[in-house]
Amino acid sequence: MNQINPNEPKMPNKRWDLIIIGGGAAGMAAAVAAAEAGDRVLLLEAQEKIGKKVLASGNGRCNLMNTGALKYYGNPEFAGQVLNRLPREELERFFRAHGLALASEGERVYPGTFQAQSVLTAFKAFLEMLAVDVRCSVRVEAIEKTAGGFRVRKKEGWDEGARLLIATGGAAQPKLGGNECGYAFLRRFGHTIHAPFPALAPIMTDRKGISGLSGIRARGTISLVHPDGERRTESGEILFTEYGVSGICAMQLGRFARPGDRLEIHFLSRWFRDADEARADIEGRRQVFRRMAPEYLLNGYVMPKVSFAICKQAGLAMRGETIGELTEEQIRAVCETACRYTLQVQETRGLSEAQVTAGGADPEEFDPGTMASKKCPGLYAAGEVLDVDGDCGGFNLMFAFAGGILAGRNGRKATQKGDDGP
Repeated sequence: MNQINPNEPKMPNKRWDLIIIGGGAAGMAAAVAAAEAGDRVLLLEAQEKIGKKVLASGNGRCNLMNTGALKYYGNPEFAGQVLNRLPREELERFFRAHGLALASEGERVYPGTFQAQSVLTAFKAFLEMLAVDVRCSVRVEAIEKTAGGFRVRKKEGWDEGARLLIATGGAAQPKLGGNECGYAFLRRFGHTIHAPFPALAPIMTDRKGISGLSGIRARGTISLVHPDGERRTESGEILFTEYGVSGICAMQLGRFARPGDRLEIHFLSRWFRDADEARADIEGRRQVFRRMAPEYLLNGYVMPKVSFAICKQAGLAMRGETIGELTEEQIRAVCETACRYTLQVQETRGLSEAQVTAGGADPEEFDPGTMASKKCPGLYAAGEVLDVDGDCGGFNLMFAFAGGILAGRNGRKATQKGDDGP
């Protein structure tokens, strides 16, 4: 990172109480919380508008938070400490106090409209009302620690602030602004950075097992099995692609997938616990469908193309034979394969297609009550730039919003408006 030249001409600037780099969930929440506490706040965003990842989250529905058991990785203890300092009930009050009605689907909490735009509209309104100076399409070139805080240089000049919050997000989804600049800023001030890697990412597999399945959606259970036998299992929608598998349950496993692992798909998990239970039902179909092609054994449970792929992996030739010609061993093989369809893992699709970044700045070097750096006075970090990532279901946004609010408040009590929702 370039050092600021102390001999360069000093441009006129305003002195800020808080400068925030990054206009995502954490940055916007911090700006509102700090401004409500009386701070003069400058928010800098490299993209042409704030909140681009927020708009894209949850397929445009914006799953704000989750009321169930916490599901975090990287440093789950730190995530729990942050959400203990700002409990979910208080986060809900914060949203409502700032014009967001909420709606729930099970444990998942959304804006009442189920539209991410409602979240951005609410935050933009309060940023304007609170006179937060929001500047977009601005890239920070260098940061310097000064006796009174920090000096931040951009192409447009420089600004000084007493406190500095790094809320740049992670490296995932570069098309929405994801990059590694936040890691570089924090490393500049002595922070440990754990190498970023994809979380919530599609999984690439061998092509033979997915041949002819691209675009097919199914529901079932996927197990990621490591060579040592360790197994992780997720259930939900499975989307087959030209390179492997996606869908929520596959992406949940993406964080842990490595070359040499295998995926086992139980296509019949909604009806049968295992192959023996499935066989008891499917054996009864032999007479009904005896003149049909073998894939009709699974008719109604899976799509025909999936059934064909199962029969092929089970060892059936699929060259014109009928169900009535299958042996008991072949029927058993079809049932076992339908409950344990196997794909070999090659790798995940990478940060470009991951929804969230794993890795980042070591949370142990920050105070979970204020998000303040333990290494550099006046420096803060919140959101995905930290080495905390969560499952699908609102966990990542919840951590980002909560951390941003704590950083903005900086240990100060919430204002009356922040405490009492409408």
